[in-house]
Amino acid sequence: MRREEPHGVVIIDLLGLKAHAHLVSSIADICGKLVDRVYAASGAINWDVVPRQKRFQLKTEEGRGILFRNLRVLIPLLLGNKKVFVVGASLLWHLVIVLFGSPLRVSLLIHNEFMRIDQADGLGSRLLRVIFWVYCKRGFRIAVMSSSMRSNILSRGLYSENLLFVFLHPLPKTDSAIKFSAEGSVLLLGFLRAQKLKGVVGLFQQLSEVYGKKIRVFGRVSSDDTACDLAALGAELEIVQRAYTSEEERQFVSQGPISCVVFCPDRKYELLTPGTVMDSVRLGCYCISPTESAVAKELVGNLAITDIVKAEEDPAKYLANLRLERDDLNRKQFLSIMARTSVV
Repeated sequence: MRREEPHGVVIIDLLGLKAHAHLVSSIADICGKLVDRVYAASGAINWDVVPRQKRFQLKTEEGRGILFRNLRVLIPLLLGNKKVFVVGASLLWHLVIVLFGSPLRVSLLIHNEFMRIDQADGLGSRLLRVIFWVYCKRGFRIAVMSSSMRSNILSRGLYSENLLFVFLHPLPKTDSAIKFSAEGSVLLLGFLRAQKLKGVVGLFQQLSEVYGKKIRVFGRVSSDDTACDLAALGAELEIVQRAYTSEEERQFVSQGPISCVVFCPDRKYELLTPGTVMDSVRLGCYCISPTESAVAKELVGNLAITDIVKAEEDPAKYLANLRLERDDLNRKQFLSIMARTSVV
């Protein structure tokens, strides 16, 4: 038996989300010389990390013509002899992959698909369950972004153990415009559901009353009652009634030094990578939770805390070392996912 090294891999992102640009860029950068080509939408990657001759831009505008144009790109890749690592796909593209892709050449990185399959609420989730059942039967290798997620998938019997790998979430670059301070404010960001707030009321009260911390909140609320609950906690609010841009969030966050972002552990994060945890890396601060979180600890190490007293030292040096370790681990995980054992 010999191990076949995965040189000349094609990386494809079929989600085209700006929010995932750092992820797609990190994968392309980390895998470096192993990558032959990268296919992604213009806003879904930082093309600076990809040599010009390896860049292939996909279209993301809606319309039948754009769909067929992308199909003409994807299907020859799926039927060709190159190894392909799909780092994001919608339901439609999963259907295309399972119909035309070969499990000997195509591997996938999964985002929220297993959460949708587990919930099984709606036709899309049920169709996704069928597609992943076929993936498993055909022997497709699938990677998820934490060991915690992998364990939860296996405990629910959602995929085969020998086909399920881990590609630990790459660490985004830290925004230099954001300043850390142990005396800085505590941030709560994102979609502010009543259930989410219920889990942090006690934490907020402790941070405000015992430690004199300033609480700042930016995001969308699920109802006017939620906004009132936040106001009652004495938090500085900036609430939007629509989807907001990353630049709007950045302007809010950069108005003063910060010490922590708040992560509210929830059952859904058993099958999903929490974006707030990765925000702590992007913002160069700590991630504080009302309770211990195994997935947060796995993703950001010592940045994951439950006691604000631990958010004293500037995490910049720790983050620099963690990023080097993560990049090295990701390269090894990529090799493990993409390499195949062949008979001599």
